[in-house]
Amino acid sequence: MPMLAILSVSIFLGAGCFGGNQEVVEPESSFTPPEVQEETSQYIEISGDAAYVGSLYLLEDEGEVVARVLRGGESFQAVDGLQIAYGDTIEVEKGEAVLAYNQPGVTHILEGTEVTVAFPVIGETEKGQTKDSLWVRVETFGGRSWSRIEKLLELTDTFEVGAGNVIATIRGTAFDFRFSEGMYKLVVGGRTVQIVHRDDFTKRVVVTAGQTFEATEDDVASFLEKEDTDLQAEYVHPTPAEELTSETGLGMIDMIEDRFLNPPEEPVFMPMEPQIPLWMIEELNPEDRDRVINRLEASDEDAEVIRGVESEGGMQRVNMDAIELLGETFDGPVE
Repeated sequence: MPMLAILSVSIFLGAGCFGGNQEVVEPESSFTPPEVQEETSQYIEISGDAAYVGSLYLLEDEGEVVARVLRGGESFQAVDGLQIAYGDTIEVEKGEAVLAYNQPGVTHILEGTEVTVAFPVIGETEKGQTKDSLWVRVETFGGRSWSRIEKLLELTDTFEVGAGNVIATIRGTAFDFRFSEGMYKLVVGGRTVQIVHRDDFTKRVVVTAGQTFEATEDDVASFLEKEDTDLQAEYVHPTPAEELTSETGLGMIDMIEDRFLNPPEEPVFMPMEPQIPLWMIEELNPEDRDRVINRLEASDEDAEVIRGVESEGGMQRVNMDAIELLGETFDGPVE
């Protein structure tokens, strides 16, 4: 599992989306990143609208919210309407924040949670994909979040959550995900979630509405030695009624609030272009890197840099063209 990249680097600012009457949030003066050699860049700078995935909101009507966003080794105070891009890390110290995606969907980030917006790695999503498709992985380094994704039915859409050696891929659903003190827990509120081992996507557990997946890190380490049917029996069980009727459980089945369905009238930007941590590229195989390049509409120069990042092995890819969900079989994207 890659370390969270928050190292100081030399930053090259570009014009990008910053201009007009858009507000810019300044770095927090109290944040002092560790010192590193100037030539050791831990990030790739990406320009353009395609790098942005959504807007951050603070649920201050439910109490004080203390949160920050890390980008390129800098720390920025979170504010309503802050534009979030691939590579950004969101830390919620107190209260609750919501990441509202540019397509209908939200992730509620609860107190004590740290997540990074990363690239998905499961499924064949290149054919027919555009920058209007939802294409996100929420990598969790600790804490709890719950998400509701609307109309995620096209194979050009991909939404995943990851933590440690677990990746869950979601298609049109609501779910509550927790990763804390070596314990994974995922409660599904609607439709289907598939959970795979990061090192072998063929090791798969299917969790449907009303079910919960629970496992320790040691359990997950043993996935590679077990059959799928054994995994299903050991780690998936019915969700207790009190879980489904809790505040989070009820929130998952409610419609997304109107304020999260449209971009803010006055978006807020950080004063630097999106910065992609190298670990997000190092974990990808060449095929996945090409998907990233297409998604970001990267320049030839940026594409060359992305392809040239030294690999740490790359995740094993399997044929995901036929995925059985709730009795339906999707035979892959249409040409």
